[in-house]
Amino acid sequence: MSVLDALADLGIQASVSGPAPITEADYLERVTIHEGDRPDWRTVVKKLAEQERVERIEAIREEASRRMRHFLQARDKEHLSQIIINGHREATRLQEIKIEHLADPTNRPELTQSEHQRVEQLKSVDRMLEAIRSASNNIPDDVDFADDQYWPTARNSVPA
Repeated sequence: MSVLDALADLGIQASVSGPAPITEADYLERVTIHEGDRPDWRTVVKKLAEQERVERIEAIREEASRRMRHFLQARDKEHLSQIIINGHREATRLQEIKIEHLADPTNRPELTQSEHQRVEQLKSVDRMLEAIRSASNNIPDDVDFADDQYWPTARNSVPA
């Protein structure tokens, strides 16, 4: 975001003379206000910082989404959503089988061995997705959030 963008967000139309970036020292000389009152430099800097923070958060979320897509081998965001939804539906069906068996063990068999294995796979996938979400919320400021050291790895995880 530029100083002009920050001013526009504050409802002020302005223009800049000379090259970017605008510094506090040349703000009064190089920025011409066409409409509205000139905010002080701190207000402009605060607006710039807020926008940079929002852009960083959006970029971190996109990186988390990219890592989830890679982990689950999803083609795009919509495919990722569908894979997650299908996993939740399958987990719900398996949970219902367990509950039905507990309620009436004589008429409803327990989960089969392959169903037990699938439950464990689904749990593993869920743990990995949650680890990626958690990592995205805990990325330190002023670091390269795309660096693998800040993200969980998929070692020994089985995609759905």
